[in-house]
Amino acid sequence: MFKILYPSTIAAIIFFLSNAFLHGIEKTLIIKKQNYKNWKETYFIENEKIKLILLADVGPRIIFFGFKNEENLFHEIEYSAEQLSQDQWRNYGGHRLWIAPENKLITYQTDNKPVKVKIENQKIIMTGNEDSISKTIKEMEIKMHPKFSYVEIIHRIKNNGDAEIELAAWALTVLKFGGTAKIPLGKKGNHPEELLPNYSLALWPYTNLSEPCWKISSDWIEFQSTQKCILPQKIGASGTEGFLTYELRDSMFIKTYLFQNNTVYPDLNSSAEIFSNGKFVELETLSPLRKLKSQETITHTEYWTIQNTEAKEMNFEEIKKLKQHMLESFKK
Repeated sequence: MFKILYPSTIAAIIFFLSNAFLHGIEKTLIIKKQNYKNWKETYFIENEKIKLILLADVGPRIIFFGFKNEENLFHEIEYSAEQLSQDQWRNYGGHRLWIAPENKLITYQTDNKPVKVKIENQKIIMTGNEDSISKTIKEMEIKMHPKFSYVEIIHRIKNNGDAEIELAAWALTVLKFGGTAKIPLGKKGNHPEELLPNYSLALWPYTNLSEPCWKISSDWIEFQSTQKCILPQKIGASGTEGFLTYELRDSMFIKTYLFQNNTVYPDLNSSAEIFSNGKFVELETLSPLRKLKSQETITHTEYWTIQNTEAKEMNFEEIKKLKQHMLESFKK
C-alpha cells in the first residue's frame, strides 16, 4: 500500500537530508583548542584519517603530524618554563619557517613568544612576532583536506622594516630518527641528444658521501638514518620534481612543493635538502631568492600527506600522481 506524501512532508525530508549531508561533511574536519603535553596554547586539526597539532605558545610551529590514534612522525624536544623564558633560539622539533641563506645572526632569531592565531574558513593562520634583527614577520596558513590525508601549508615572510632585504623562505620539517629520507633526481635523457646538465647537488663541508647511510640510485638520493651514521650530514639538490619523502616503519611522509624554473635558489641553487645530526632528520624545501621591499611578502607553499606503506611501497610515478592529486584537491 502506497502512502501519499504531501508537499510539506517532502520539503521537510529534503531539508533533513540536506542538513545531515552538510553536517556530515563538517564533522569530518575538526578544529579545536586543547592542551598538549606541557604546552598550553595548542590547536588540533583532524579529519577521519590524520591529525595536526599547532603550537601557539611559541612559533609559529607545527609540532605533530600523524595518522589518528598513531605515533607522531615529527621529532619533539621539550623544554621547561624557565628554559623557554631565556632569550635564545630553541629547536622544538616539528615544522618551522626560517630565512635562507643560513646566517647565525638572522636565521637564528628566537621564536619563543606566543603567536597570533586566527581561525577562518576551516583553516588556521598563525602569525609570529617581528624579528628584532631582520624586521621580518613569519606566518603559516594551515589547511587540512576534509576527506583525504592532505595538508596545505602556506608560508609567508613579510619585510616589516624600511630597508630592502634579499631572502628565501625555508620550510624545515624535523622527523624522528630511524627512517629513510629521499630526494628524487632529475628527468633522464640520452646521449648525444642531451648535451647539457639538468640537475645539481650541493654538499656541505661536513658531508661524507662514503658513509653507509648514503645511497644513490637512478631515481633517488637516499639517506638512511641509523646508529652507524650519527655525525652531521647534509645534501642539497635542484629538486626539479618538487617533492621529498621520509619513510618510518609503515608510514611514508611526502612533502611536496612547486619548483620554479628560471629562478635562483639558495645553497648553490637547491630547492630541496636533507639534514641529519644523529638525533633527527630534516626534510627542507626553499623558495627562490627574492629582494623584498618594505611591506612586501614572499610566499612558499607545501603540500603534505602520509601514506601507509605496510602492504605496498610507493614508487616514483605513484608519488608524482599523488602530488598532482593533492594540488588539484586544494584548488576545488
